[in-house]
Amino acid sequence: MSGHIFPFEYLPAFVRHEIGEIDRYYEEQRRLTVLYFHLDQDTAAIHAELEGALRECDAIFHRHGHFFLVLPGTDKEGGLHVGGMMAEAFDRPVNEVAASWPEDGEDEPSLMAALVEYARHHHALDLEEIRP
Repeated sequence: MSGHIFPFEYLPAFVRHEIGEIDRYYEEQRRLTVLYFHLDQDTAAIHAELEGALRECDAIFHRHGHFFLVLPGTDKEGGLHVGGMMAEAFDRPVNEVAASWPEDGEDEPSLMAALVEYARHHHALDLEEIRP
C-alpha cells in the first residue's frame, strides 16, 4: 500500500492521463474517482498516513490542507469510503466529496466541475478558488 504524492498543479493533466489510459486499456474497470477532503493542516504525518492507506496506483495532490486523491478503478462509493477512513484516522470531519468518471463527467473539465458543484452543494465549499 502506497499512494504517490504529486505537485498540485499536475492534477488536471494526471486526471486526463488516467481517463485516457483506463479508457484505452481497462474496459472492464472503466471508473475513476476524484476525492476531495480538507484537513486543517498539511504535515508530514498526514502524508505518511495517506501514503500508507492508499494503493500503489492512487495519487495524492495537496495544497494548504486541501487534498485531492485520484483513485483509478474506484467508484464514488469507494472514494467516499476512503474519505470516511481519513476522518476516522485524523479523528475530525474532513468534508469529503467525490466525483466519478464517467458517471459525473466524460472528461477532466466536466469531472472537476462536478466535484466543485458537489462540494458547493453538500458542504458550502468553494473549490473553484483552490482548483489548479
